[in-house]
Amino acid sequence: MVSAAAACAVAFLAPQQQLAFALEDAELVQHARESGGGWRGYCTINHKPPGSGERLREIVLPVAELPWFIEKALRAFRGEDLYIAQHSYAARQRRTGDLLSLNLAHVDLDVYKSAWSKMAPEAVAPVIVERLADAGIPPPSYIVASGRGLQAKWVWSRPLVPDALPRWQAAHRWLVREGGPLDEFGADEKAILPTQILRLVGSTHQQADEVVRVVWMSGTLAEPTTYDFDAWCAKVLPYTREQVREFRARLKQFKVWDEENAANRQRLADEEGAAVAKARALARQKAWEQTARAIGTTPAALASMDDLVAGEVWQRRIKTMEKIVETRWGAAGVPAGQRHEWVWIAANALAWVNRDQAKPLGADLTAWARRLVPGYTAVEVRAAAASVLKRAAGQGAGLYRMTEATFRAKLGVTEEDVAQAMGARRNADEDRWDIGAMGFEPMRGLDFDAYKAETRRRQAEAAVRTNTMHRAAREPLVAKAKALRAAGQSLPEVAKALGVSVGTAWNWTKA
Repeated sequence: MVSAAAACAVAFLAPQQQLAFALEDAELVQHARESGGGWRGYCTINHKPPGSGERLREIVLPVAELPWFIEKALRAFRGEDLYIAQHSYAARQRRTGDLLSLNLAHVDLDVYKSAWSKMAPEAVAPVIVERLADAGIPPPSYIVASGRGLQAKWVWSRPLVPDALPRWQAAHRWLVREGGPLDEFGADEKAILPTQILRLVGSTHQQADEVVRVVWMSGTLAEPTTYDFDAWCAKVLPYTREQVREFRARLKQFKVWDEENAANRQRLADEEGAAVAKARALARQKAWEQTARAIGTTPAALASMDDLVAGEVWQRRIKTMEKIVETRWGAAGVPAGQRHEWVWIAANALAWVNRDQAKPLGADLTAWARRLVPGYTAVEVRAAAASVLKRAAGQGAGLYRMTEATFRAKLGVTEEDVAQAMGARRNADEDRWDIGAMGFEPMRGLDFDAYKAETRRRQAEAAVRTNTMHRAAREPLVAKAKALRAAGQSLPEVAKALGVSVGTAWNWTKA
């Protein structure tokens, strides 16, 4: 734990010192210093003009440009709501599938909704640290008063690769769980996404008419405490890596991983009778309880461990899928006739990786499909993934499980495919930070207004290129649909042949 001398409330900081820490906050969050003036992907700054009924405006920029941009933005957008992405991305969009690095842990506390709403942030922050200490959790690197709530941030010693996302998510879910150490402070369970934006220190919360400021810190203003991710997880999660490994082994022993979904349970009830199906369910529950006792943990921790293992499995699978598309089909993406299956499986993978976060799933899946299934519309993507989206939203049974054998059989995945995907992941760090790797070179010698204008122009150009690519990918499909229709095939037959919905087939052939 941090010593009393190393931790301090920082309400005494003068406005110019808070402004200085606004730059420190941005550099720490995005690990901008470590880039050495080179490349570390993209981040976003979001802002809303005072009194504006508009949605947030988003500016995408290279992390290498961030320190210069923030200093200008805090003056240019004075009085505006101003947010910063907490992680970096490999493309000009803030989506889970394009995540490049996880930079910190963050919890958004809606204190104004809690019993602590009448107390000043400077008084609440030390209590939060105390509650965390009681639970054996290290103090945040610093705590920010965001206007009506508080942000607790634990900054990593070095950024994490996307493979760490399932474990990162599991730790966050445990932090904000009901009855957890932060529950009484209004912990926002929806604000633990890897696409999260949070208010920037030094900006203004328009509605509360408050300046966003740091109110507590571990370490010093010049050098806040940072954490090793593995060591931090060991303090936060109620289970160890060794217990997770033992759990994986027992999953195979008790066949919990292959537990039937609701449809299969109904089939068993029809085939074997309700009594047999009930006996099987009781046997699975008994096996689950035995597993918890055997590895020295609780059923709640075991459920969290199960989510973590499933998330890690599906994170590996979706990366394998991306590598297969790249090596088999290149820019053309998944061919017609296979698209529905690939999108459905990708939806299930993203749902497992971002467990209990259904709202952004559709947008994340659409962004994934735009890269790997070009020509597939958002409507088609959602139609293909409809059953997954419903389950992710809590309608019906839980998310679909799938054995490794089934996954490989459905997509034709070979051992060589898996080996290539794993090799690509191991080598990813070597070229992850190459300057210009994302095709968005830093812009030098421009004033702030010119920089904003050029950034927006490039964003618009990128959107035009993407739309052109999608139209080009669709043209041969439209031509084939018309040919099949002219040959006398019905709309359902055309739709099945091309792997699209009947409505899409009608739209393509109606002319």
